[in-house]
Amino acid sequence: MEEEFIALLPAQIRYNRDLKPNEKVLYSELLIKSYPLGYCEINNMDLAMAFHVTRQSVSGWLSDLVRAGYIEIKLKISDPKLGRVERKIYPLISSETRQALSKLYAEE
Repeated sequence: MEEEFIALLPAQIRYNRDLKPNEKVLYSELLIKSYPLGYCEINNMDLAMAFHVTRQSVSGWLSDLVRAGYIEIKLKISDPKLGRVERKIYPLISSETRQALSKLYAEE
């Protein structure tokens, strides 16, 4: 999952004293993964492997980001018989951050 992307970390996240450093980095990763659709569908295990931590650590970080109001997670049952659930993670961003992302990843 180590890709050559430049990360973007908005000031409101970067200077938030209530967030752990890894939660800030995770937010940045989610922001990049969600561009341009506005959401990403990455699972906790893939994130855990990328950050060399446990799945439980990622779960806690995601919960803290939800509580802080920086991400929204939507679940949808895609196959009730098999118990499959689709999860979309939406980083909640300002219009300034959206513009910065567009400039950063504008196709030439």
